[in-house]
Amino acid sequence: MWQKTLTNASTLAPAKLVRNSVSALRAYTAARNAGVRSFKEIQLAFDLEEKYLAQFELQLGFKLPSSYRAAMAINNGGELVVGEEDWQLFPILDQSDRKRIARTCNHVLRETNEAREWHDFPDNAVAIASNGCGDLLIFLVANESLSSEVYEWSHETRELTMVSKDFSDLERL
Repeated sequence: MWQKTLTNASTLAPAKLVRNSVSALRAYTAARNAGVRSFKEIQLAFDLEEKYLAQFELQLGFKLPSSYRAAMAINNGGELVVGEEDWQLFPILDQSDRKRIARTCNHVLRETNEAREWHDFPDNAVAIASNGCGDLLIFLVANESLSSEVYEWSHETRELTMVSKDFSDLERL
């Protein structure tokens, strides 16, 4: 709310601007006091309906690892920590309303298709997160489903490094 308030401040009447600025400041202060480190962390979690998970698996052609599937059903997207780095999870496309479509436009399939255009990106990989510097966290296809292991693909070295045996072992922010 505070981001929208500050972004749209120039179009508001003065009295409304003051009210919205005060509520935005309160929201920001509460978030900082709760330990939020950056503005992008202040987002409400959106769950994901089963029909969109099933639709995603059908489009992908593979079953999702159960821990990843369960996590995305509760919070579709968000951030996680691997080592010392923060990673932004790609959401699964949610077409239930305009707000969710907008928040999930950078969905897993779109980001994976873009990554497949890069030199030496593995053909059997599905991109699930980015560190913002070109590196991706991926699942690999194994036996008609995605493996539960999470790998980091380096865009510079084109190397894969296993970072977790299972998605559930990663720390979500």
